[in-house]
Amino acid sequence: MKSLSSNWLTEGRIDFEYKKYLLLAYLQEVGNNFNEHKLYPFLADLFQHHNNLLALKQGKESAMSAFPKQISKIDIENMRLEYEKLHFDDRYLEELNSIMDYALPRLKKYTAEGKELYDFVEEQLLLSPVGVMPLNPKEGYLLLREAIRRDIKVYEYSISIFEQANEQYRGVRTQYVTSYTSNAINTFEHIKYDLIKKRRQLANPATYAIESKALFPFEETFYPIARRLLMRHLSEQVA
Repeated sequence: MKSLSSNWLTEGRIDFEYKKYLLLAYLQEVGNNFNEHKLYPFLADLFQHHNNLLALKQGKESAMSAFPKQISKIDIENMRLEYEKLHFDDRYLEELNSIMDYALPRLKKYTAEGKELYDFVEEQLLLSPVGVMPLNPKEGYLLLREAIRRDIKVYEYSISIFEQANEQYRGVRTQYVTSYTSNAINTFEHIKYDLIKKRRQLANPATYAIESKALFPFEETFYPIARRLLMRHLSEQVA
């Protein structure tokens, strides 16, 4: 995987052609993966790169506007003072500006393509509860089945709460348990019953099945999007 360092803009040589080469090589890799319906980790990286670059550009402009100014002209007729900045961008800052102006629209284009692909994949997924559900489904099992494939992957999930910048966020942790072969006996309901019988640590687990109507790369697309779909559903169910 051809990755792009989070500090790619400022580390190493600050040269427009060099940074352009790094960016285009990375975006070519992203495009190749998107063509194969592989979304992660590139989609999350793209959003991070775009947001970081946008914040840096806005922060730089804010910093430049705060530089001291001196009076350059007194307009007596209109009773107005005109100022000029005491600080001007040097060659380093001009090069950074050129790189950011080149990179931002291209990163935005690829994030939009990734988001469109994400939405398409999510439309192919169907989430449904399995059996009787507990009142507060904070932990349980996630059953994943893809289109024509016969295997059903089982994950144990639990909701975790973490704090960031004095705010609380919910996340979902998943751990692979086992797989079943889909057949007339191994229905989702039977699998849930079998899990309860064999794994007594969860007496009344919430169980959800997510099925895909089309085949996608499992690790790079189906699995991460299924986890996010489950988390969104749980956030509406858990107090």
